[in-house]
Amino acid sequence: MKRAFGILLLAVFFCASCGKDMATWQEKYDLGIKYLEESNYEEAILAFSEAIKIDSKQPKVFIGRGDAYAMIEDDYKKAIADYEQALELDELCIEAYISLSDIYLCKEDTEKAKAVLKEGYKITKNDRLSKREEEITELNFPIELKFERKDHSLYSDDNQTIAKFYYDLPSVSKEHLQGRKINADLQKIYEEYLQEVKDLKKEETFDIDQAEYLYTWSGKESYQKDGILSIYFGTDWCMGGVHNAIPHGFTYDLGTGKRMNLQDLFKMDPDELLTKIKTKLVQKVMRNTDDSDQAEEKKKTIEGYDLDSFDFYISSDGELVICIPVYELGIGAEGSFEIPCDIYLNSSQENKANHRMDGKTVFSAEFIGKTVNELSKYYGGSYYIGAYEGASYVEYADSPCFFVGEVVDTLRGDENVTMLFTDGNSALLDGLTGNMTYPEIVKAVGNEVVLEQPVYYQNLMDDVWMYTLSFDYKGYRFGYDWHNDPNTSKSDSASVSVSK
Repeated sequence: MKRAFGILLLAVFFCASCGKDMATWQEKYDLGIKYLEESNYEEAILAFSEAIKIDSKQPKVFIGRGDAYAMIEDDYKKAIADYEQALELDELCIEAYISLSDIYLCKEDTEKAKAVLKEGYKITKNDRLSKREEEITELNFPIELKFERKDHSLYSDDNQTIAKFYYDLPSVSKEHLQGRKINADLQKIYEEYLQEVKDLKKEETFDIDQAEYLYTWSGKESYQKDGILSIYFGTDWCMGGVHNAIPHGFTYDLGTGKRMNLQDLFKMDPDELLTKIKTKLVQKVMRNTDDSDQAEEKKKTIEGYDLDSFDFYISSDGELVICIPVYELGIGAEGSFEIPCDIYLNSSQENKANHRMDGKTVFSAEFIGKTVNELSKYYGGSYYIGAYEGASYVEYADSPCFFVGEVVDTLRGDENVTMLFTDGNSALLDGLTGNMTYPEIVKAVGNEVVLEQPVYYQNLMDDVWMYTLSFDYKGYRFGYDWHNDPNTSKSDSASVSVSK
């Protein structure tokens, strides 16, 4: 009887120990998941490793640890080993196939990524795997970009706003490793903003009765196609009456989850790409500089830029837009330029550049006589306000300069557009654009206008000889200028106003 009782106690002790171990395994696994969600990858690895010591037959704990290793780029080999171990334990584990494929995609081994999914589909017949293989083949990674407004503003005791500090924090789906990597990078950018706000709050004295204090980042998706995501941020910074509107751009490869630079994004000779960008910058500087000596100094500044010098984003039409502070070009102390470069991700986007997404052509000349509010509804985003010869102009990311006929510091929205000026390829009216040869203009206006030959004249302001052409067409007055032969060269600039 005593021996039987002892065996019973031993069995009870053994079962209690098993129950304790299983509970501890679950606790360690749950802790690993918690650390993973908090982006505390080192602690997550430790927790998952402890769970594996307790029970090494659970596939999901290897997937969890693999996910943590995968976020530390030097540990891709360890992540692969964990995902493969999960498949050793359960060859029907869908998440292991997807995670393993994502690793190879991040390593830019597309064929290996597809092979993993293909093998997984043979075994599991799960449509998620075949769909993912199709996405990789077609570079079609549909993701939903969301923004969450983070408010760090200062308020008085009666809830009046003393200083506005908010940030539209973007995030994408965490289903795949690429999305988690993008979110991690976006979080870093946000943390840099938080540090700047923290420093401002330490250094500045905020008074509700003084001028508006403001430091905000408002975000939106600017482009998503062909495996690329570009995010635009409009930053407003206002302290003690000094206001800056600063654009920023962040562009990601949805296949690897990496932030892209210009050389990665545009598959062309780097010197050619840099030359095209600098040409656009020089045009912008010349248009905003009256003094030729100053213009030469600004050209020298531009010559010092390399491809890593530029902040940029991709517009909805697939066009490269360079963001650059005006003080760097010596044009002013406030704000930034957004300079469309006539450089597109592919030729089909270039052909569609003057069309809205619904296919309807929008002619810039049609905004003349309308208000700035109507401009903003179409172009949206941030804008730059400049002044030239007693008049102000407003310019959006992918628009000509629209003159409003009066000098203003800020826009109310009810200002009337009096004329436009462009040195780009904007659609002005019908077949007329900003960059055309004389024969192309003749063809565009057809029999409606009999055009004279461009006049060769000396521009006394710049002390250069140029060709110019003016004509009336459908109620508008067009003006074109060329530095070179208009029969073979595209126009350097164009203007449109209402016919008198």
